[in-house]
Amino acid sequence: MKTIFSAGDVVVSTAGRDKGKRFLVVRICDGYAFITDGRTHKVNRLKKKNFKHLEPAKCGNLTETAARINRGECVGNDKVYKFLSIN
Repeated sequence: MKTIFSAGDVVVSTAGRDKGKRFLVVRICDGYAFITDGRTHKVNRLKKKNFKHLEPAKCGNLTETAARINRGECVGNDKVYKFLSIN
């Protein structure tokens, strides 16, 4: 399966309970994106979502924030939530 997302991309869920909500892609693994929104799916407990249930958002990306999360550095859930709610 071709990867269309990368760490730091902002995406919108197209299926499931969280349909219509925006998320930050933190990691890509085996056809799944591990995402966070800083509120219901926190940085320390990422949600696993299939690519076919996501579409790119038009507000940009947070590549540096995703890289910090992957390195295990402290990133506040509020920072992610604030960016996603403003943009």
